[in-house]
Amino acid sequence: MITQNVSYFGRYLSWKKKDAETGDEAVINETVIGKNGEIKYDEEKWRRLERDGWKPCSPWYIEMCKSFNNDSQRIAQELDVSFLGSSDNVVPIDVIDKQKTENVIEITNDWPLWDTLVNETWIWKDPIPEHRYICSVDPSSGSGDDFTAIEIIDVDATDDDGMPIFEQVLEYDGKLNGSEVGQLVERYARIYNNAFTVVECIGGYGDSVVLTLMELGYQNLYYDSPQIKNYTIQNEKQQTHKEIQKQLPGFRTSSLRLQMIANFVDMVKTNSFIIRSQRVINELDTWVFKNGRPDHMDGSHDDLLTCLAMGLFVMMYYMLKNDKKKRRDECVVSSWCVNNSRTRATTINRETENVTISDTKMPIYSSNNMSKKEQSRMMAMLLLGGFKPKKLPNSV
Repeated sequence: MITQNVSYFGRYLSWKKKDAETGDEAVINETVIGKNGEIKYDEEKWRRLERDGWKPCSPWYIEMCKSFNNDSQRIAQELDVSFLGSSDNVVPIDVIDKQKTENVIEITNDWPLWDTLVNETWIWKDPIPEHRYICSVDPSSGSGDDFTAIEIIDVDATDDDGMPIFEQVLEYDGKLNGSEVGQLVERYARIYNNAFTVVECIGGYGDSVVLTLMELGYQNLYYDSPQIKNYTIQNEKQQTHKEIQKQLPGFRTSSLRLQMIANFVDMVKTNSFIIRSQRVINELDTWVFKNGRPDHMDGSHDDLLTCLAMGLFVMMYYMLKNDKKKRRDECVVSSWCVNNSRTRATTINRETENVTISDTKMPIYSSNNMSKKEQSRMMAMLLLGGFKPKKLPNSV
């Protein structure tokens, strides 16, 4: 028997079966072993009950059936096949509960922050002056069950104790596509201090978004770089500005999906990334391992999760890494400027001092009695700050 806890969707699990003759419904309730409805995972028992005609049910299952309008065909095709198909969520259940309890902020009808033109947008915080933001965009075709996701993250947020965190401040989850998405992203990104914007272009839907942003004159865009492909080390090949400008902006590296997800899961687990959206929690509830790979359950989505994972990955291994390098270079240049200013000041002071030949302690050098080698060395010393040169041992 496997003793790990069942996934979130199996909490308070029960089994129901109708008597073919009387129509009465019999119920078997699994034993609850945790305060939040956790039960013991017992796949062998469950498969036996299924073979005997019992059907699983839980509060989560009932809500999912409602979202399918209780369509029996859809429930059978998309829900029943996945209900007990996995014993483990990608993000542990206790982590999801903690994010939901401590961080999620419900958007109610009287919530003060709204985009009156776009109902699908949820806003938790206004932009803060001088804060840096990253805008992550996962476009879609806009048809069927394909949704476009826009996430804006505050890079310089702090918690109640003043500790640095990364916080979700805006989210769009809707059916817009193409240039409409580009216009919406441009508006949000400019409002949030010209947020650094990364657009997913692997499927091709992001190209029109990128082109719209460029037509609107938005410049703070992410360009694919070799640095992001070798994110764990400092890449030796640095692209020049001209090389970057030859590319079309956008995130086009499909090989980093698992690394992106691993980084996202780690940040959620450690609570360094603060989730504000109930929609994200809903996707986490149905985000499970399928054949060893993270994927959404049939009939569910993971667009918001993918969008957040991409944005946080680029933020950590490109944006912040470049900012750190920039600050280091600024310190080196600043140090050089200070030292150079001091040297020049010393030279000027020495040149302007009223010193006579009788009271100076420095020897008097005349180019007439100096060799060419001594003259060159003397000039070099004076240019470096007027330091006193030593007489060469073999000088004339």
